[in-house]
Amino acid sequence: ISLKIDQLALLSEFKNFLFKENVNINLVSRRQNQMQTILDQILASLILQPIIEKAEPEIVMDLGSGGGLPGIPLSILNPGIQFHLLEAKYKRAVYLKKAVLELHLGNTKIIRARVEKLANQDEYRNRYDIITVRAVSNICYIYGCANMLLSGRGFIVAYTGSEQVKKEDLAILTSDRSRKPVTIRSLDTRSREETPSRLILIGSSG
Repeated sequence: ISLKIDQLALLSEFKNFLFKENVNINLVSRRQNQMQTILDQILASLILQPIIEKAEPEIVMDLGSGGGLPGIPLSILNPGIQFHLLEAKYKRAVYLKKAVLELHLGNTKIIRARVEKLANQDEYRNRYDIITVRAVSNICYIYGCANMLLSGRGFIVAYTGSEQVKKEDLAILTSDRSRKPVTIRSLDTRSREETPSRLILIGSSG
C-alpha cells in the first residue's frame, strides 16, 4: 500500500484522537497498551485497500462503525470515494461526527440508524458498492440486511477473527449461488487478540 505524507499524518492524527476519546467512550479495548491496540486496528483496516483500488467503488458503507474502523482509515486513503459510517449508538455517532470534523474528511458522512431501518428506505437500497463490517458473529443476519443496500456490482466485506464466522453459516451463504463468499485466509495481520485475522467477501466475483 502506497501512502502519501499527508495521509500518514491524518492516520496518526486519527490514532491520537481515538486514543483520547476512548477514555470516555468504550470504542476499543481498554486493556494495557491501548495505543498499540489502536495502531494494530488501524493497520488491519487497511488490508482492504488493494480490493478497493481494484473495485473502484463510488460509495462505501461502514456498518456499525463504532470507533470509525475501518471506515475512517479507508476514507483517508480514498478521498475521491464517498464513505457513509453507520452507527446506531448515540455517543459513538457523536464521536464519529467529531472525528470527521477534526480530520476534515469531506468525503465522509455519519448516519445514526440501524441497518434494518436503512434496508427499508429507498434512499439507501441498492446504493453501496462495498459494505464493511467488523467483528461479526452472525454473518447470515448481516448479509440478509446489508444485501438489500448493495448496488448491482456491490459486495460485503467482513473483517473477522479466525473463529468468529462458523463454517455452517458459510455453508448457508454458499447456497445462494448468486453471491458466493470468498475467504481470504492469507491476509493474517493479527498481532493482538482484538485484531481481525481474515476477510470474508460476499458478493465478489473472485
